[in-house]
Amino acid sequence: MKGRAAELIQAMTDQASEEFWDAIEQIQPNLFRAVALTKLHEIRENAVKTFENQLISGDWNEGDWQTFFEDNTWIFGYGLRYQFLSTVVAQPNYGGTTVTGQGGQRGDFLTASEADLRFTVVVEIKKPGSRLLETQLYRNKVHVLSRDLIGGVTQVQSNCRTWEMQGSQLPENREQLESGEAPSYTIQPKGILIIGNLQELDNYAKRTTFELFRRNVQNPDVITFDELLARSKHLLLNEERSLRPVSDPIGTSEVDFDDEELDF
Repeated sequence: MKGRAAELIQAMTDQASEEFWDAIEQIQPNLFRAVALTKLHEIRENAVKTFENQLISGDWNEGDWQTFFEDNTWIFGYGLRYQFLSTVVAQPNYGGTTVTGQGGQRGDFLTASEADLRFTVVVEIKKPGSRLLETQLYRNKVHVLSRDLIGGVTQVQSNCRTWEMQGSQLPENREQLESGEAPSYTIQPKGILIIGNLQELDNYAKRTTFELFRRNVQNPDVITFDELLARSKHLLLNEERSLRPVSDPIGTSEVDFDDEELDF
């Protein structure tokens, strides 16, 4: 579809009445769903391109990444234990005040697992350029863990503990999180730390040191920015596959419009 045909159809849809769209819905009930899902997929594709470009350029600071993930919460997708996560509060306060108030122990995201019962998950975001390991060896081909990594893990552990013991117990927070159609509960909250890039691990000793460390840390789960990017691409791929049956709901891909054949 191109040229005058596209212009005429655009003009028709812009001026269409409610009865017109009701008729379309009766004739092709999946049309609107297909259009909406396709548009959402395009938006997410652009977000992943931005993610990848910024990962390469390294221009963003922690605040920029915080804003980006706040605008694209779908990227968190499946948690490391294959629980789907949704954001409950961005930049929450974990203790000393209400979850959305000022002061106290502040974090990046308070999310919740998605199911019949939802449980809160603490997410902390660093930078792709944050080092995972120090350059020097400790001994026997074992590298020293970086200050950023150790500090990030300790921070998430502290936030999880503070949220469980203080923030989640405040009446205002419990009322906000445990009420409504999708209540969220706090029971030894899981933590996720997003930090660094696996490209830093350019030899066997570095890869072994990092992987053994994170596999043996009970909480938080540690995921790098490039791993999160790969996950977001995987989510997009699955989404694209699910769109295929409805991507051409009225068979337009098989129709080649010729402007000269239009009589109106």
